[in-house]
Amino acid sequence: MKEKKIGKKISIALLLLTVIIAGVTIAYLQSKGNLTNQFDVGKVSAKIEENFDGQVKSNVRVTNTGNMPVYVRCNLSVYYETSKGKEQDSEAETKTDNISINVPEQGEDYTLEFPDGFKDNWLEIDGIYYYRKPLQNGESVQFIKNCKEVKKKDGEKLVVDISTQSIQAEPERAVSDAWKKVVVDSETKELKEAVRNENK
Repeated sequence: MKEKKIGKKISIALLLLTVIIAGVTIAYLQSKGNLTNQFDVGKVSAKIEENFDGQVKSNVRVTNTGNMPVYVRCNLSVYYETSKGKEQDSEAETKTDNISINVPEQGEDYTLEFPDGFKDNWLEIDGIYYYRKPLQNGESVQFIKNCKEVKKKDGEKLVVDISTQSIQAEPERAVSDAWKKVVVDSETKELKEAVRNENK
């Protein structure tokens, strides 16, 4: 009988020891430390900055105002705006109502000077100018050195309208998917003209 009691006590002790070991093991395996990962949302944006004294537009530059590297492209539109369109006060009037049918000619009606090294740093395709290299956040690049009206036309004002777009530099495929006419050179990381497949 004593042996039964001792055996029972040993069995209970072993069972209790097994439960304690199992509990410690589970607690160890489930233990976790506090680790906080903070993710910044990527912001892709760029803006045009320029100096304008009322007659000469100068030092036109594009600045990456986002928080990641981007590629940028610019569109340059030069046109005459009539005073007639501005005098009309109609809700039906669109922005194009005051654009003149006269087309300004570069060299004759206005001068346009690009910065040194422009052809090495910018790629022009179908009137759109692509800056070849990615701009880091806060970085700027000069697009136009100066633009000046040479010949004034009665009742018309020369308008030099510059707009910009930006796209994240990584992944490279994002660039070619969005901007079909350029691709990123995998070695230099510079934009180059996409090879056009005429069979499509």
